[in-house]
Parts: sequence; structure tokens; C-alpha cells
Amino acid sequence: MIIYTWKSLPYLWKNLIMNFSSSNLHQTYIELLLEKTLNNRVLAKTLFEKLFATLPTQIEELEGFLNKQNLSLAQKIAHDIHGTVASCGLVNLEYHANLVERHLFMNNLEQAQKSFLNLEQLVRKFLDCQNDILSSLQNQ
Repeated sequence: MIIYTWKSLPYLWKNLIMNFSSSNLHQTYIELLLEKTLNNRVLAKTLFEKLFATLPTQIEELEGFLNKQNLSLAQKIAHDIHGTVASCGLVNLEYHANLVERHLFMNNLEQAQKSFLNLEQLVRKFLDCQNDILSSLQNQ
């Protein structure tokens, strides 16, 4: 498992994580995934559709396991979320999913729950971009 620290993140990632603008957030997500897919818009759209379909359930499951203090299953779900968003290049989600996973790995439930709240908020913002993302990829 890769454990990131703030100091180990490249400057570009730090800049992306800190400066996600809500005014064109959907475009930022599109650019990140298009970079991963080598500008394959059809593949990017398919991956976004899968993310929009699976992330809400994963977040709900993670919250449930955290509330039940089931650290091993919570860590498994956090790992799945981390891997999924990392493979899509969604660095702000990746960073926060990694924090949740890292805290669970260290059996620090309190910090994992705090980090989860940040991750959940970012996932909601991402999901709010669904229509803009899919229509942008459809229209170009």
C-alpha cells in the first residue's frame, strides 16, 4: 500500500488538490481523466459512468462500516475507492481516500472518520458534476 504524505506529493498534485475551483470543476475532472485515457473521450465517458454508478454505494458502505467500527471492512472499501479514483487520475479524491485508508491501516478510527467526512464532501461535489461531465463528453 502506498502511503502519501503531504511532503511527498509532487507540486502539481498539491496545486490541483488545493485549487479545485467549483466554477469549472467538471472541466478539471474531464481533463484529468482524459490525460489518463490518452484523450480517448469514449473511454473517459465510460469510466465516468462507472464512477457515477459505483461511488455512491461505496461511500455509503464505507460510512456504515466506520459507524459499526468494522475497521477491516472499512479499510477494504477505502482501498477500493482509493484505487478506483487513483486509476482515473482524480487526484483530489485520491488524496482523501488515501488518508482514510491510511488511518484505518493504523487503526485510528477517529482520524479515519474525520478524513471520511472530507472524502464524502468531495465525492458529493464530484457527483454533482455528473450531468456537466457527461454532456461535455457527449457533445465534443
